[in-house]
Amino acid sequence: MRKTCREIKPLYLYAKEEILVRLDGPALLVAGPGAGCEKRFPLRRISRVVVTGPVSWSTEALLACANQGINVTFLSDNGSARAYWLCRPSTRSSFVQHWRDFLDRPDYASQYAQWRDNMRRRAIRFCALRMGFSDARHKDEAKKILGSGKQVPTSVREMKRKVRGLAQACVMEGLTRVGFCAEEDEIQMLVSDIVNMVQWGLHPEMLEWLTGRGKKVRKTESAVEFFERHIDVAKFHSRDFLHQLSRFLTRQEPI
Repeated sequence: MRKTCREIKPLYLYAKEEILVRLDGPALLVAGPGAGCEKRFPLRRISRVVVTGPVSWSTEALLACANQGINVTFLSDNGSARAYWLCRPSTRSSFVQHWRDFLDRPDYASQYAQWRDNMRRRAIRFCALRMGFSDARHKDEAKKILGSGKQVPTSVREMKRKVRGLAQACVMEGLTRVGFCAEEDEIQMLVSDIVNMVQWGLHPEMLEWLTGRGKKVRKTESAVEFFERHIDVAKFHSRDFLHQLSRFLTRQEPI
């Protein structure tokens, strides 16, 4: 059955005690440590899987995810991404070939760095526009509210780190859809750069979470709840980065 946007949702598995994931027909069966602690998740309704804690996977379950176009991201206890199991990449896009051709250029590093810096400035301007700040004032206000280095409260650092890990899983999903696979050495560079854009995109929501009306939900809302509440914003900035990169790559003159 074809997946639709209304049907599919991410599956978050957070385990304090060991749980097992195995294949049960067209579904993942997640079994907890206690008797009768089993839950079934149809593959056709899963967009991606994000795992934290001691979760053991059967080979069949991982292969089924790959075949169904489902990425699995493994997060460390602090929320950062530590490993990926990527689905089979899409073959309908020429994006990856354009990217490989670009990386063959002797000047690719400087060209990409210049383009990426322009994208970063664009993201900051857009963020400032949403918040009603000028670029300079936005930086000052952001530093004042979020702090820097050791001044950042531990809870804020943990929240930002966890949201970044969740954004990495979301970005990986987008990259495999345009044709990347686990063997691409340069995929980590793209993941980091796209996630940085997503973080700027979520900056106004994060500040709202830290101040003002956000105080009402801050004490009870988890990183997953925050990220999923603003998933449309995250996906918009991820798609926009890839769209702008595609335009940049196709404009390159052959060497």
